[in-house]
Amino acid sequence: MEKLYRLIGKKGRTTLPFEIRMKMRIGYNSLVSYEMKDENTVILRHEKICDGCKDQTAREGSVLDVINSLTETEQRALFRYLSVRFAAAEKR
Repeated sequence: MEKLYRLIGKKGRTTLPFEIRMKMRIGYNSLVSYEMKDENTVILRHEKICDGCKDQTAREGSVLDVINSLTETEQRALFRYLSVRFAAAEKR
């Protein structure tokens, strides 16, 4: 995976990129931990909150998660594609 860059907001927040959330199976209400390895390295771990958990299969993100992870250019291209597709379906 190539390096991804994100800006930290005024309140110290950032969004964990969609690709990373899917690979790590991190979803809504997932528990994560942060550990400082050194002054330039933070380790993010997806934590389990039970001892006997069965390994859950990866859950697909919602369509909105996927769309929100796209760049503005990609979102515009998707909008154009869907507009053309729906217009063609209406003509049938």
